[in-house]
Amino acid sequence: MKKMLILLLAIFFVLPMGEVQAKDFSENFKSRELEKYEPMRINDSVNVYLYTNSFSRVTSDNNWINASIRVTNADYNPGPIYVRVTNLQGEILVPDHYIAVGTTETLTNRVPWNSGEYVVKAMAVDRSGNYTLTVKDW
Repeated sequence: MKKMLILLLAIFFVLPMGEVQAKDFSENFKSRELEKYEPMRINDSVNVYLYTNSFSRVTSDNNWINASIRVTNADYNPGPIYVRVTNLQGEILVPDHYIAVGTTETLTNRVPWNSGEYVVKAMAVDRSGNYTLTVKDW
């Protein structure tokens, strides 16, 4: 009788615990695997009016990892642009990059992880006008 009671207790209490632990391991493994791939934080397609004599704000983000910025100047834009990244105080974090019409450039300098909020700015080279830019943080 005692053996039967112990067997029933094992079936109802011990075996389900192994199943729960296996499920926890599986979920933890999945979350650790997903952490390997840093999600894109900025993925903006922006319509902005750019001037030839001053930089305009395109987008911004709060930085807590080293950020690599990729900018696309759409095919139908009026001309090439310059792009730079500054902090909120206006200090340049990533110097000017020339981006031709219809091309995508990854800015060579990364935005430092400890720079706080940064601002992506653009300026028209030849013609002021409405521009469509895509900005991604990799």
